[in-house]
Amino acid sequence: MTRRVAAALSAVALLAASARSDVAPAPDSFDYLYIRAHEGNASGGHAAIRFGSDVYDFQHAAGGWLAIRREDSRRFQHIYRALQNRSIEVSRVEAAPETVALLRETFERRLLAQSRQQLRLSEMEADVALLGALAAGGEARVRVRGAGFFADSPGGAAPPALSELRERIAAAHGKGWLAARADAAARALRELGATSQDPTPPRVDPLTYPVAREPQTRRASRALAAMAASDVILHPRGLREGVRAGEGQPPDAWLTLDAALRARLLEARAGLLESAAALAASPRPDWGEALLLACARLAALDESLATGHLVMLDAFPADAKVLSVGPRRRALVPTLLGDARHDFVDAHRDLFSGSGYDEVSWGELEGAVTRIAELRAVLAGASSMRVAVGAMLPDGSEERALAPDDLAAGRGDGARAADASRAALRDYRSALEAQYRYDVLRRNCVSELFRTIELALASAGDAPPPDDREAVRAFVRRESVRRLGGYVDPVADANFIPFVSSRNVRASWHVAEVVHLPSAREHAVESEGGGVAAALRESNVLTSTVYEPAEDAGFFLFFTDGEWPLRPLLGAVNLAAALARSGIGLLELPFDGGHGVRAGLSGALWSLPELFFTNIRKGTNEYVPPAQRPPPG
Repeated sequence: MTRRVAAALSAVALLAASARSDVAPAPDSFDYLYIRAHEGNASGGHAAIRFGSDVYDFQHAAGGWLAIRREDSRRFQHIYRALQNRSIEVSRVEAAPETVALLRETFERRLLAQSRQQLRLSEMEADVALLGALAAGGEARVRVRGAGFFADSPGGAAPPALSELRERIAAAHGKGWLAARADAAARALRELGATSQDPTPPRVDPLTYPVAREPQTRRASRALAAMAASDVILHPRGLREGVRAGEGQPPDAWLTLDAALRARLLEARAGLLESAAALAASPRPDWGEALLLACARLAALDESLATGHLVMLDAFPADAKVLSVGPRRRALVPTLLGDARHDFVDAHRDLFSGSGYDEVSWGELEGAVTRIAELRAVLAGASSMRVAVGAMLPDGSEERALAPDDLAAGRGDGARAADASRAALRDYRSALEAQYRYDVLRRNCVSELFRTIELALASAGDAPPPDDREAVRAFVRRESVRRLGGYVDPVADANFIPFVSSRNVRASWHVAEVVHLPSAREHAVESEGGGVAAALRESNVLTSTVYEPAEDAGFFLFFTDGEWPLRPLLGAVNLAAALARSGIGLLELPFDGGHGVRAGLSGALWSLPELFFTNIRKGTNEYVPPAQRPPPG
């Protein structure tokens, strides 16, 4: 990716983000969210900022870094209020529309910048591994997206659509078109090792989107994908085993083709053939990857039409999270399967609402079929299952070998490039760690919210020069008072503690109202008028209607988040029960792999604060039925 293209993409992303708020009149408020404490990393509570339907917060991520994220408000509330049983306190802050827009844009800029910085680090790490292996005279492995969809060599019943696609491309561009594009990709691959590296790593700044030369690994992957796509079309072969959703399972009656669906698939096939033929001449750098996916979907369509049964590619990403399935999760599978069936019905309806080949509706159908197949496998006895959040896209990645002889550069050039890349990687990683390293007192989920607000205020047009730090600090304080009503320091006055920060926001900023968003259990009690009977029912794990313990949940009996006068007494009961569960777990140790001991010890650990009038554990659910979820606020 060139610097100019990267900068353009950054600008487009910012415009797209701001477009959500441009549809309606600019808002004159935003929300500061305080989320009650929970066990694990959230034992001090959590905080976030909400602009309309977007919530920004900072998470303690892998590697000890603090990473910003953006989450849809409904999903954010579902995670915290329903699944984690944590209430949220909303402080609605009044501000001028231009101030709200400035803050929102700055949070989005920080998200884009850090996301790209983290990706750049991964790219540099991959380049170091690639160049180091080649410089040592060994073989490097390059992951090529889409190259794993098809069998290694032609043979068997090849999908007719691939032959049709070859003829369409030849008719439009000439018979040698695909071979010529493959040769061009091979030449680009040979020249890869001779390309000079960036002499210095990109600058690390919270609001600066890093631009750099496209990484060597990415260029190699795209060249190999272009060569693979050309080969698959010139020498058609069938799909590889393992790339279909639900492969090897008994037929799913829901996926049987009727006359209407068959006709719709034929229409989609014609549209996809046209799109794939256009991809073969596309100037986009990733045309090979896109064409491999299109070819794989065409092959699945041909199998569907031949078998009378809908065949879809497995849409789980290569890095999908894998969960072990114990008794609790297995008991939820029928309910989850019902939800997945509803998603399939919606995706099926969307498919028929359009015409030709529609990428979005096809992707939704692939995702729904893939999730159903995964849950059916668990029903059949699988001990693990994959999960992914949001839209899914078939990956089909496969590692391909790249040898030193594949490149034109000499071994000495490769060694120098590898050394330069290692040095740049060390410098860049150190700079990122200095900028984003988590510190419970100085840089945590709360402090970075206020620091981002300070960055926004410091970017105002009449701000002092950035190198005059004292003047900038004074300017930020004045702007905060002028725009928000007061100033909240990121770490002073114990503002790094979530509940303290919420209190200080209410005391310092123009807070128009404070809204309490109840947890799932609080909502269950409130929905019945807040009566004693409902409160008693929801006070313990045995009779609660909205608590289904997670697979690895600690053992306890009473919820103490609302029973503050009785909290030490109930905490003592929880502690005693958890210790007893640990003792029983010792007897079960040969049979349950230590699950009982872990549940008891975890329960005892999180019961200790209850003895001192503090509640942390709220009880984590694996699933909350839609009817029992608190309405979003």
